[in-house]
Amino acid sequence: MRTAISRGLLAIVPLFAVWACNTSYLLVGEKDGSAPTNLTGGVGSGGTTADAAAGGSSATGGASPAGGAFATGGASHTGGASTGGASSTGGAASTGGTAGGEEPAPTPLAISARTALTRLSRVLWETEPNAALLATADFGGLTTDADVRRIAREMLTDPLARVGVGHFFRWWLDLDNMPNVIKDPVLFPGYTSGVGNLMASETETFGSYVTVDGDARFSTLMQAPFSFVNASLAPFYGLGNVVGSSLRKTDLDATSRAGLVTQLAFLTQTTTQGQWTSPTRRGLFVRRKFLCQELPPPPPTAPTTLPPVSEQPQTGRQRLEAATAVSSDCKSCHVLTDPLGFVFETFDSVGRVRTMDAGLPIDSAGYLRLSSASDIDYVLSGPVDLARVLTNLGEVHHCMGTQWLQYALGHDLTDAHAPDLTFIQQRFEATGLDLRELIVAVVASGSFLAANGGPPCQAGVGGGCNDDPRLSSIHGTCTAGGKCVCSGTYQLNPMTGRCL
Repeated sequence: MRTAISRGLLAIVPLFAVWACNTSYLLVGEKDGSAPTNLTGGVGSGGTTADAAAGGSSATGGASPAGGAFATGGASHTGGASTGGASSTGGAASTGGTAGGEEPAPTPLAISARTALTRLSRVLWETEPNAALLATADFGGLTTDADVRRIAREMLTDPLARVGVGHFFRWWLDLDNMPNVIKDPVLFPGYTSGVGNLMASETETFGSYVTVDGDARFSTLMQAPFSFVNASLAPFYGLGNVVGSSLRKTDLDATSRAGLVTQLAFLTQTTTQGQWTSPTRRGLFVRRKFLCQELPPPPPTAPTTLPPVSEQPQTGRQRLEAATAVSSDCKSCHVLTDPLGFVFETFDSVGRVRTMDAGLPIDSAGYLRLSSASDIDYVLSGPVDLARVLTNLGEVHHCMGTQWLQYALGHDLTDAHAPDLTFIQQRFEATGLDLRELIVAVVASGSFLAANGGPPCQAGVGGGCNDDPRLSSIHGTCTAGGKCVCSGTYQLNPMTGRCL
């Protein structure tokens, strides 16, 4: 029996999710009702043709084992990997994966089909499961973790996945901070809080495009010479041929721009209000977000300011190197952060390319130590070189699995999650660093499908919605009844309990 679901019914559920996302900042379209982001294969101002159609209405028509139909609105992306295997056990933290990331035999779920669908929908679509999904579950189409993987792959072909995946990037890269980033209006007259908001939207749109609508390659995420730009962001990229308020896929200078680490949001939020670019902050951000390394706070005796400007001109890099060289307490951490941050010295505090600092040529050479005990592992010539190195590092691949699993679970990980993380990394690498397959491995893991998964809102420190708010938000308070009450201008998506 094939369950027929009308297009009207399928259209009802996505509406709030898309609207709620746009109340914070732009993702798919403009909040003022102007043209949506150009993800439909057209050519934007100064842009290139999109890699895949993103707004199609064709249904996949994939039938569940019980015959239930599952209509989606996007093109099919399978990632080229096998869909028949399973990636986790039902309730244990360990997936039981085999060497090389091969998929084990399907394992029965430890939770109900509807519970599994609810978790999937909240993470991948930022909504509750629609009628077509529920019909798949009710007709017996979701009984093992292999079914979870199959359904997750289909869900990732739907335009709704842009919302859920986009929110991962917003959380992972601290994009919610951007509206609060302040810059000196005299030094940077073109920068406003609204521009900061757009910078956040650029990165969120880029991440969701690559993952959902593009080729889903990690190398594209890290090294793409394009982003999503409008007329307000174009001057920061040195572009003069971009018009309109819509974010459009736009080619950038491949000699200076490569993926996430050269986009405006990262470069702007990790610097100070003035001219000082703070290589330490930039390097620490790379450590935390791409290598999953946390460094201890500076010792109480560590200086917190740079030496005063001398009569002889010095670049910010030279002043920082002089300040950290005098203290062994400082040097032990700064050798891990500053050489990474130095590669970004070619960008000023709002992400614009520069060649001079204090009247002197920029030196963007740096290096990467994987740990404080190691020698220099990689010599770096600049940000594009760093992006290439990060793309190919196993430590970064493992960190991506860590970030996605933390986001999906809504809390920090423990040693019990180590087997799942190992297997997720193996699957990620075995599928050629396919981002969609990484997500599938996460949501089919034993950790995600465990019986004690918990509600979307749990009171954290200070009453906030979750200590680590992947399922709810830092912008709300979790009540005794398990509901998230949003603060300020943020609004609650009642289907997911997240403030947007």
